[in-house]
Order: sequence, then C-alpha cells, then structure tokens
Amino acid sequence: MRLIAITLFLFFISLELASQMAEKKYLFKNITTEDGLSNNIIYDIIQDDKGYIWIATDNGLNKYNGYWSEPFYNIASDTTSLTSNVVRSLAQDSFGNLWVGTKEGLLKYNSEDGSFISFRSEMTSNFDNIEVMEIEIDTDNNLWLSTQGDLGFVQLESEDQKVETADFKSVSLTNGSASIIYANSIPGELGFIDTKRKRVLQRVYDSALARQKVYFGAYSNTLWLPNNFNADLDAPLYRKLPKLPNNLLPKAFLEINANELWIGTDGGLFEYNFKTKTLFKIPLGTSTLTQQVRCLYQDYTGGVWVGTLGGIYHYDTYRKKFEHSELRKNKNDVVMGLLADGNSIYANTLGDGLYYKPEGTSQFSKLALPSNFPYQGLFIWNIAKIPDSRYELWMATNAGIIGYNIKTNTFKIINLPIEDSIFKEAFTILNTDEAYFWVASHKRIHKVHKLDGSLIKSISLTKYLRHSGIQKIIEHNGFIYIASEGEGLVAYNQETEGIISLKTKNKSALKTSIWDLHSSGGRLWIGTNEGLYRLDTSNSIIEPIHVKNQIIYSIIEDKDHVLWMGTDKGILSFDPSDSTTRFYNKKHRLENLEFNRKSVVQTSDGTIWFGGVDGITSFKPSEIKIKNPNKPLIYISELDAITSDTIQNISALQKEISLPWEKNTIEINYIGLNYTNPPLNSFRYQMEGYDPNWVESVAPKIARYVKLPVGEYTFKVQGANSDGIWNEKGAELNIKIKPPWYRTYEAYTIYVFTFLGIVYLFIQLKKYRKKVTVVEREKEEIAKKVEKEYITLNNKSKVYLNDLKFIKSDGNYLEFVIEDKTLIDRNKLKNVLEDLPPNFVRVHRSYVINKNFITAQNSTTLLLQSNIEIPLSRTFKSNLTKR
Repeated sequence: MRLIAITLFLFFISLELASQMAEKKYLFKNITTEDGLSNNIIYDIIQDDKGYIWIATDNGLNKYNGYWSEPFYNIASDTTSLTSNVVRSLAQDSFGNLWVGTKEGLLKYNSEDGSFISFRSEMTSNFDNIEVMEIEIDTDNNLWLSTQGDLGFVQLESEDQKVETADFKSVSLTNGSASIIYANSIPGELGFIDTKRKRVLQRVYDSALARQKVYFGAYSNTLWLPNNFNADLDAPLYRKLPKLPNNLLPKAFLEINANELWIGTDGGLFEYNFKTKTLFKIPLGTSTLTQQVRCLYQDYTGGVWVGTLGGIYHYDTYRKKFEHSELRKNKNDVVMGLLADGNSIYANTLGDGLYYKPEGTSQFSKLALPSNFPYQGLFIWNIAKIPDSRYELWMATNAGIIGYNIKTNTFKIINLPIEDSIFKEAFTILNTDEAYFWVASHKRIHKVHKLDGSLIKSISLTKYLRHSGIQKIIEHNGFIYIASEGEGLVAYNQETEGIISLKTKNKSALKTSIWDLHSSGGRLWIGTNEGLYRLDTSNSIIEPIHVKNQIIYSIIEDKDHVLWMGTDKGILSFDPSDSTTRFYNKKHRLENLEFNRKSVVQTSDGTIWFGGVDGITSFKPSEIKIKNPNKPLIYISELDAITSDTIQNISALQKEISLPWEKNTIEINYIGLNYTNPPLNSFRYQMEGYDPNWVESVAPKIARYVKLPVGEYTFKVQGANSDGIWNEKGAELNIKIKPPWYRTYEAYTIYVFTFLGIVYLFIQLKKYRKKVTVVEREKEEIAKKVEKEYITLNNKSKVYLNDLKFIKSDGNYLEFVIEDKTLIDRNKLKNVLEDLPPNFVRVHRSYVINKNFITAQNSTTLLLQSNIEIPLSRTFKSNLTKR
C-alpha cells in the first residue's frame, strides 16, 4: 500500500509539474464510449487504405467512420472472431491486409465477410497465443513483431507463414528508411536490422535505452533516442529527445511536420519544436486517464489521433476553431455589449455591471466601480471609449449616459432631454473624429462635448419614429444614420440638419426591426429581423441581400472585407465580392448560439469577439475561412432487400446487384469519410432511371426505394466536406430488378405464339362457322326445292316437277319436256336451274335432266324413259355423281 501511495504521489507531482509548463492549445474532438467506442483504453490507431479508422482497445477492435463505430469482439463459439478482446497493435500491408495483434495471437482481417483469420505456425508451437505488442511491416510485406513472453522479437514472412525469432527481447520497434527496422530490447540493446538480408547490421548498448520506446521520424529521417543516451553512434543517425518534466517516460511519438514532434507520456502530451528547441504542454481534458497517452497517429489528410486511457483526442487542422469565454465561471452571463481597446476587452452584462479582460490574459474580471455608482436596477446597453474626454469610458444605460474616469475612479451622469418620462434610456454611443460624440436615446439623438460631457444639441425624431425607439446610430459620408425598431432607417444630414426616411425599391420603409448598421466604402450594411440589407448611398435605395428569416443582431468586417454577423441561431459570414455565405452553429462546436445587438468587436490582432446570451465567442477569421481541400471518400457499404417477412443483406463490394421482382423494396447504405467535422458533411444521391433529380441529404443514411419498378438502374451518391468541397466522382452501384417469370422474354415469346395460335384458331373457327352456315343455308334451300311441286314459267304456265323429264335450251327459249307434252318459255337455263331441286342436273350446255328418269348411260349419252337420248358432255359429266 505504501508503494502504491508513493507511486500515485509521484504521478500527481509529475502532472503538476507538467501543468506549469507553457501550453499550446489545439482544438481536439474527444471520442469515447459515449460515441460508440467499445472501450476508452486505446492501444493503437491506424487508417486503412479505404479511409476507415481502426482502433485497438482493451475491450475489442473498432472500425470508425466519423459517425459511429463498428465493434469486433471475441465470441467463444465463433472461430472467425477475435482470439482476444484485448487488442494491442494494428498494421496494414501493401496488399490491403489488416493485421491485428491481440493478447492471444496475430490475426488477419477479411474485409469481404468481416471475419478474422488466426495466424498459426507449425514451426513454432507457442506462436499461436503470443501477445503481439507492436507490428511493423517492411517493403516486402514481411511482418516484424514485438511480443510479450518467451518469443520476444519475431520476424514473420506473411507469404509462406515462416516464423523466425531473434535472440533478444524487444520492447519497441520502429520502421526506418532504406529497409531498416530498429528494435530495442529490454536491457537496452538497440538493433539495426536489415529487412532484405534479414540480419542485424549493428548493435548498440546503452542503459539509457532500457525499456525505452524508440521512434524513427518520417519528416526528420532520423532516430529519436533518450536525452541521456551516450553510446557511440553516428550523430546524423539520431536526435536526442528533450528532457520531460519529472523524467516522464515517452509512451508514443509522432512527427506531425518537419519541425514538431509530439510525445505522449503518462503525464500528458507534449510538443517539441526541434528547430527552436522549445517544449510545450498540450492540454488533453481534465481526467488523469486522458493524460496517459498510449499511441499517436497521423492520418492521410494530416489529422492527428491521440489514444489515451480515457478515449481518443482527434485534431484536424481544418476544423473551425471557436473559443468560448465566460465572464464568471459556470455562470450563463448575458453579454449586452463589447468594447475593444487594443487587444483588451470590456464587456457589459445584463444587470451585472462591467467586466474587463486585459491583453495577454484569458480571464475576465469585474470592473471595480465607485461605491456610490448607481448599480441598483442599472442596465448598461452600450459602452464606448473616448480618449479625449475627462471620462474616457462612457456607458449608455437605462438611467441615461454615464461617463467614467478609470484613473480617478469617478463618474458623471448626464441628463439627456427626453420626449416623455417613460423612456430615460440612452441606447447607443457614437464616437467621432471631432470634439463631440453622439448619443441616441429613445427618440432623440444628442450631440455631446467629449471633454466634459456637456450637451451641445438634441434632435427630436418623433416625426419619423412614432411607435418605436432607436437601436443604433452610425456616421457615414456626413450623415448620421439612425436604425429604428420597426419604422425603418432615418438619415440626419449634419450639414443641412435635414432628416429623411430612406426607402426600398418599392418606395416603402423597412417595416422590420433594424438592430445594427455597418459602414463599408460607399455602402451601408443593415442587420434586421429578416436578414441582411444594404443601402446604396449613391441613390439612397435599400435592397435585400440575404433575407432568409434570420435575425442579424450585429455586423463587423474583417481585413478581407468579409462581413461577420451574430444572429439568433449562430454566426453568419458574407463575402460581398462573390455573395457567398457560410453559417456556423452548434455543429461547428459553437457553445453560444444566440448573439446580442451591439455586441461585436475586433481586437488589434484581428480576433473577432461576439457577445451573446451565454458568454463570449471569439475566433480569428483567417483560421475559420481556411477551406478543407480533402474531399470525403464515398462508399456504398451494403444493400438491404426487404420483403414483408425478410430482410436480405447484400454486400455492395460487387459493382452490380440483381434482385428478383418480389424484393424490389430496397435500402442502400452509404458513407462519406472525412473526419474534420463529420456532422457537417453533406450528401446527394440519385437513382438514375428513377429519380428525376438529386436527393439532398445532410448526413450519411439509408436511401430507401419502395417497390422499385422492374428495370436497370444506377444508384449514384456524392458527398461534400464541411466546407462544401464536393467529391463529384462519388460511388455508384448498378441495380437490376428482374421481372417475374411471367414478364420475361421467354414468357413474352410464349405469349406471342399463344396469341397467334388463338388468332389462327379463331380465324379457322370463323371459317368453319361460315362454311357450316353456307351448308345449312344450302340444305334449307335444297329442302325448299325438294318440297316444291312445280315451278311457274314466265308465261304463267305451271310445270310439275315430278313429271318434268328434261329441259332443253334453244337460244333464248327453253323447252320443258313432260310425259305427254312440251312447254316453251322465254328464259335462260341457268336462271331456271337455281329454282330446281337437286335431282335436276346439267349434263350438257343445252340440257338439264331429271335424274329420276335416267334408264341408262354411256360416256356420251344418257337414255331417259321412253327411249329419249340426251347428249352427255365431259364438262358436266361429274354433276351426275354429286349429291
């Protein structure tokens, strides 16, 4: 217990000594279990070739995309899972293989199915369960391992799984240049290993190296060794580390550029500038666990990842840096006005007096005003410094205007003429280059001597401001411009003392409240309840510039003539040169989102300060305006095909996915990897062949399509980083919704032939029915003819058919021959034949006979009863056999 107490005492002493060093602050994002990590104890961090961040922890491996983390654990029943939840080290070879060192062996990650392959060697029986502390990979993709236990330093050929061990226990590995691996042993023996020839080129022993971590800098191209290293080694090969507070031992190193080395220890994070030989402490949270750094990593875009026992700290050079200041610690002070004096700041609060922050300090302190100062019920609306006055600090308050002499600690209250007894306030103060300054009360502006505060003149504006009061006054080109709360903008000509009300293009006054005015060149910028307006002083016309239902309380201009505005929802910037706007809010880590009127200043160093309902926000415009050039890496991760009772998960690693028609409701998961400020990344996607336009999205999510019609589509997704830089190449996935069997080409072929067959059958049936109809009609006609007893000739004579033997044609006349006589009638043979029953047939062009009277026949003659001979022609011979 005594040893533990001494150890803890020394640890806290080291923290105290480290905290007394000069600090260099970086804007970190803290990532912990609250953000989805499986554990806050971080051992190693790398970025794979696709851009994902892999995090080795004391309880699982994490794949992080900036929005959420996908954890991997050891599952006892799954041989493809991690062999241990304690993950110590990570590395990726040039083939894209991710190697994972755990407490119980080495594994290779299979990205296609998310499984892990345990690396085993038949050559070394105890290799399977080694604890892999560090992994380095040489130019030939061979692995070099620093392990705990009997094996110590291990070289592994990944192709044939050949394992070789060295004759010393390595505690640290670092990949050098020219195929050299540096390995340091437990007693302090440093080996220079040729990875090509696989042998130790040089050994250096120094007790200062004992159990020390060594590091080869990628920028300096040299080896970093302990400060007290004294062994014989060529000077150009190495640099000495700085001496750390209380002899803290380095746990991790990282050269972030050609000048600066970061050093992680159990007593915090340090930055060493090896050009200027200066050492700084980098603050990391307040917990003792966050001071214990275990790994440092720089990603492909220059972002730095710090792994501690209390989570990850991520620094990105393109992340917008907004500082938050409190007037009083843990108090939500409402700041109603700011005044810059060089790099010093005055702040007036709502009902709590004045605060002051001297140059070079970070804390505000309350200004000690005289004991008889009228604090009771006093609200300070505006402050101004007027050096030519006996009272250099002037305050516009609800009790009038008060001058304060800082040196003598005396004050003076100026009684201003007012329109009525209700409104005694002075709202705003305007200093000038003359011997006077201007003060605005409710409905008047007042000209006041700088020297003693005596009143020169008072100008009433009740004619122009019937219902509202004055919010701001500004001097521009000989005019005093007066902003009102609902009755437009008024201008007072200082030379002629004339007053005009300014109009918009439609010749009406602004009906919205005006909170701030800013003069720039020949233009006057106007902040209102409806957004930003501009007055062109050459024609005195007010025009809208950025009207988006956004309240603009305060306006200031930086050295590049960009306007910065405090609004009711955050900070807005507007560049008049190209009319571009950018908006900053909580997603940019603004702690103060609602700002106040007249509460913006710029100090001599270019820093802009905004006062709001929760303290003060400050920033350097040059840092905020830097655009992040790194486009998000866009990936389509998977597709879910959804039915009423199932969800089929399909990997999107393939370039084309075919789905049956019943799985045409789909969800497509996509992601954009950019770690600067992921919540501000933006996306757009389109299903070509279905979506008429791009669909906008502010976060990576699922693109859902319900009952996608049968067809071929291309799903495209693009992403932009927090500065609006788009990756227009993005990612795409070809999707085919296959038709049901009854909508395939084969089915359509069957349908066509079936249809043609039906049409053919219909036609044949129609023909058959027509033929049947004709036959039936013929039968009916024959039946009628059979039933006939006689025919009537044109001469009205009746010829009984049973007695008629034959008919002979003779020119235009017909002879009707019966048993005992012959009748003559004027007619044609074919006309008569149509009315005769079937037993009458034509046997010659001039003869029609009654078959009932035939007694004999030969090839040319028919013999009828009574030995009547009738000629038989070959043309009509077949008629005798017809029925």
